[in-house]
Amino acid sequence: MDNNSALNLIINYHKQIKDDIFYIICDLNYNVLVEDGSSAALANIEGKTFLGKKLVPELSKAIWRTRLVEQILKSCIASKKSSEWLSLRFSRQQEYWLIQLNYIPLINFSTGEVIGIKVSASPIKYPLYLYPIESIITAGKGNYKLDEVNNGEFLSSTEQEVLFLTYHTANYEEIAYLMSLAHNEVFNKTKISRINSKLLEKYECANIEELKVITYQKGLHIKFPVSLVGEFMFPVKTFNTTENK
Repeated sequence: MDNNSALNLIINYHKQIKDDIFYIICDLNYNVLVEDGSSAALANIEGKTFLGKKLVPELSKAIWRTRLVEQILKSCIASKKSSEWLSLRFSRQQEYWLIQLNYIPLINFSTGEVIGIKVSASPIKYPLYLYPIESIITAGKGNYKLDEVNNGEFLSSTEQEVLFLTYHTANYEEIAYLMSLAHNEVFNKTKISRINSKLLEKYECANIEELKVITYQKGLHIKFPVSLVGEFMFPVKTFNTTENK
């Protein structure tokens, strides 16, 4: 079977199936040829469709993302191997800000050649708080970020961040380093201590250990504050989660 016939066969198959998988299929020039029925709307794509658009640069927009996605696509075609990426993007509907993207080469087994690429989206396999915090912050450094994100508590974004980091780190020095990395401004032990003093007062805790207990009881230890990070894409295989260790 020639490559065009093989690609058309794949396209026709996907047009007929109905499932809950979010996906698009593009040709080797990155033109979107087929899509599922809902992901464009969830991604807030203009016109509510990916069809008639190019995966890069039209759908990537931010320069860093355009360059990265193009590298991923070229690697996918050249290696004939799939790759998985964590993707944080605030232009999507909030439920889908953070997803896993899978880039899959479509191969004509008659010729052994790549004839297109399927990009599918799914929920992330592990909660974000299980990934190395410094790696996540670094991945989004310099990219668009949200300054104020409310998690339902009576806290400022900075207080939410410090509360989360207090639970997951060993000392004020580490918290100060991560806050400085995230915000491009100097945080020191004294500043972190002042913020934690306010947190102790707000939660009526006598010490940090009590504050950590409250954080756990309220489930705030699993709510990674997205105000800590900019938009990012990062290869899943490079992250060693706590569960994987």
